[in-house]
This record gives sequence, structure tokens and C-alpha cells, in this order.
Amino acid sequence: MMDGMMGGGGWLWMLLPLLFWGGLLAFAAWALIRIFPNRGGDNGVSGVREENAEEILRKRFARGEIDAEEYERTLEVLDGERSATKGGV
Repeated sequence: MMDGMMGGGGWLWMLLPLLFWGGLLAFAAWALIRIFPNRGGDNGVSGVREENAEEILRKRFARGEIDAEEYERTLEVLDGERSATKGGV
């Protein structure tokens, strides 16, 4: 009698605790990620904090993507936008 019950879906009852605990663990991980989204190191992919335009400009200059003339010209534009924003508000 016991063998017939196991062959007819009894394995499902043995699988249910595994599914329950796995689901509970997945939910806990999801909840922690939602509650603490900015934890962890800044590896350049996670976007832990947003860079401002000047930081991006400095990095581009340091990598050699732009020359000194373009760096200075863009920095002046950014400074002009910042002072226009502060003065206009």
C-alpha cells in the first residue's frame, strides 16, 4: 500500500518543504535587496552613486578621450550652466 502511494505522487509531498524553504529564502533575499539597494562596493557596474558632469569630464580627460583644450572649454560651459541655474532660481 505504501509503495503505491509513493508512485502516485508521494514524491510531491517530499518536495514541498524544499520548495517552501527555497521560496522563503528567495523572498528574504529579494526583500533585503529592496530595503538596502545601495549596499556593497562600487565596482563601476552597480551605480552606487551618480556621478556629476565634472567627475565624468575629469575621468574622460584622465583616460585621454579628450584633450586639454576640450576639457577647459567643456568645464567653462558646465560652470556657466551651474551659475545660470543658481542665479535663475
